[in-house]
Amino acid sequence: MFPALRRRSFRFLWLGNLAPQLSNWIQSAALGWLTLSVTGQPFYLGLVAFTRGLPAILFAVGSGVLVDRFNRRQILLINQVVGFLVAATMAFAVITGRAGVAVLLLFAFLMGTISAVQFPLQQTLLSDLSREEDLVNAVALNAIGNHGSRIAGPSIAGLLIQHVHFAAAFAVQAVAYLWGFLCFGRIEALPRHSGTPDETSVWRSMRLGWTYVRATPEVAAVIGLAATFFLVGMSFSDLMPYFARERLHADAAQFGQLLAAVGWGAFVASILLGLTRTVERKGPVMLVCCAVYGVMLIFLGLASDFWSAVAALILLGASSALYFTMNQTLIQMTTPPPLRGRVLGIYFLASGSQPLGSLMMGAVAQSFGTTTVFVLAGLVCLASALVVAIAVPALIRPPRVARRSRV
Repeated sequence: MFPALRRRSFRFLWLGNLAPQLSNWIQSAALGWLTLSVTGQPFYLGLVAFTRGLPAILFAVGSGVLVDRFNRRQILLINQVVGFLVAATMAFAVITGRAGVAVLLLFAFLMGTISAVQFPLQQTLLSDLSREEDLVNAVALNAIGNHGSRIAGPSIAGLLIQHVHFAAAFAVQAVAYLWGFLCFGRIEALPRHSGTPDETSVWRSMRLGWTYVRATPEVAAVIGLAATFFLVGMSFSDLMPYFARERLHADAAQFGQLLAAVGWGAFVASILLGLTRTVERKGPVMLVCCAVYGVMLIFLGLASDFWSAVAALILLGASSALYFTMNQTLIQMTTPPPLRGRVLGIYFLASGSQPLGSLMMGAVAQSFGTTTVFVLAGLVCLASALVVAIAVPALIRPPRVARRSRV
């Protein structure tokens, strides 16, 4: 059913990712609600989100070079230890009453730095530990774990906040990093090209990644669309605490359920995709899902009751899961293995547009409300899909699988 799981090292990669993915969604929900509780203003939700995403702008390409040059397994293990220490320290700060705005911003920046290393590392390992013909299945399985965590994580966070303490959410995150460390330690030796040091300077290594993206219009278009998608499409999630409390009059538990609705849609879509061995027309599927996502954002902005919002969020989750699976698979299939870490680092740099969007949208929501923000974001997603489809017709054709570098 899931051919990628036949490989032992991939199974441990997938199992190890489950707990950090769960903890990430617990942390995201808890940090947003805690920020709103401390400040009471949507602007600070955007500011914390911007700070969390700032490392994607500062370190993403450099982390891609790190992933390509050094032992990926060792970097993965070190990242789990750092994540455990940061989450445990945050739990201590919250329970002792020291989690003011400055602490929230520092925690957000440190967790963003961990993610800046984790994303290109994790995505590159999907290719390292699975066969080429199983890559769509491997990416879909990773999405299943992530979106399954997206269901459970916010719900758990809401319950912990409502019935235990904010600190409990961050303590659970710390324990999750320990689980990841144990599983990742069981991954066997990686392929020869994986993290092989070379004599090329770090700056030249970074330029090679950029040169390849510029020389490959399909990859450049996919990354450009992702940057727009993150900038306006994904930023809605950072405003959800304010939207839930002020427009839907939801409490912490209901807020968790709203975020879980996105996870349910994404989880079901990822399961269905995982059962499909391959998808031939990845480009068209990606563009259609981007457009559907925009329509659902508009519906969400116009929703005036809890269950209408839940319905829109389920469909948002489904379309985003399919979009990201096709988006990331296209990049991995068209990028030579020695360059994947750098190209995926550039892709993660594109995700750095999300905190910029969150900062801008938080300011707009402060003056005009979340309905205006969500409707405008949906229209931009629709327009972006149409522009890319017209400007890069190569994306409509089956992808060319990379065999060697073009730089």
